[in-house]
Amino acid sequence: MSGAASKPRTAGLLLVGALCCVLPTGTWAQACRRAEVVRVHDGDTLTLRCDGKPLTLRLAGIDAPEYRQPGGREARAALAALIDGRPLAVAVTASDRYGRRIGDISIDGNEVSLSLVAQGWAWCGARSAAACRSRQESARRARRGLWREPDPLPPWRWRELHPYRR
Repeated sequence: MSGAASKPRTAGLLLVGALCCVLPTGTWAQACRRAEVVRVHDGDTLTLRCDGKPLTLRLAGIDAPEYRQPGGREARAALAALIDGRPLAVAVTASDRYGRRIGDISIDGNEVSLSLVAQGWAWCGARSAAACRSRQESARRARRGLWREPDPLPPWRWRELHPYRR
């Protein structure tokens, strides 16, 4: 009888142990039940109040111009306009070397990051999915947002040319 009672508990412990081994060290996930925008820093970084706690979030999979870079103010305004007063679904999946959390924001099931790319205010990341790349190509062909310029400077290149100074 005691052997039969311990089987479900053992199976549960094995499942938890297996998940701990499969998930990479330092990876974690968090979702906000209630998210409120505190500040939009630039086109891909914002501070939220997530279930009452402050959270600086960088949107996963995209790279938008830095605030002081050409197009940076417009990218920030585009992000602010997308999320202003709307109910946000936030999923945090990782953190970066600056302590920011990285994740996704959805509004009515639509990813905010993909909307920014489609409007031409962000580039897809190096490992982005085909959905992001097709939106970027469509924005480029239609000369939307940053693509109004013949050869817009990607933010990673701008950061190389303008290293952060303290």
